[in-house]
Order: sequence, then structure tokens, then C-alpha cells
Amino acid sequence: MEQVDRTFAELVVARGFASQQQVDECAQIVAKVEQLGATTSLADTMVKKGYVSREQADALLAEIRRGDAKVKSIAGYELISKLGGGAMGTVYKARQTAAPGQ
Repeated sequence: MEQVDRTFAELVVARGFASQQQVDECAQIVAKVEQLGATTSLADTMVKKGYVSREQADALLAEIRRGDAKVKSIAGYELISKLGGGAMGTVYKARQTAAPGQ
């Protein structure tokens, strides 16, 4: 999966536009399309499936391209600050917002 698609996946779930299950479903479709020698993006696939609107997808993609896309939460956690990052990902200091086991 392309870096833009990975960031889009994180943002679309973090912003509550779609569920992780919907993202995973669409990522599988993108992988199958690529196996057939064609190309598509995660954003386009999610729009076609009706999981996000074209406007939501375009707004997130514009944020990603500008470099100011920020994930503010990850399911059950509030991100407090960025500790570091590199080619393999980013590490954040976070606070758990849900009770353990929920």
C-alpha cells in the first residue's frame, strides 16, 4: 500500500469517517485490483463503496499532500505529542481514554 493510502487509512478512521473494518475491506480490493495489473487508490475505492464522500476524501488527500495531516486520536487513545518518527512510522505519547478492556 502506498504511503498516501496508509496515511489516508489512519486519518479516515481517526476522524470517524469510516471504520477500520471498512478500510481493511477497501485495502483488500485495492490489492486485488493491483494483482490484476490495474491501479486504484484507497480513497477512490472508499468513495465508490460509499464509505466516504468525494468531498471528505478530497479534503483528506489535500491535507496529506500539504503535509499537515495530523492524526489526533487512535481508537481509545488521545495523542498528546509526537516523540519521533522515521521511514517505518511515528511514535506518539498518548493517554488512554477508554477504561482498560473496553
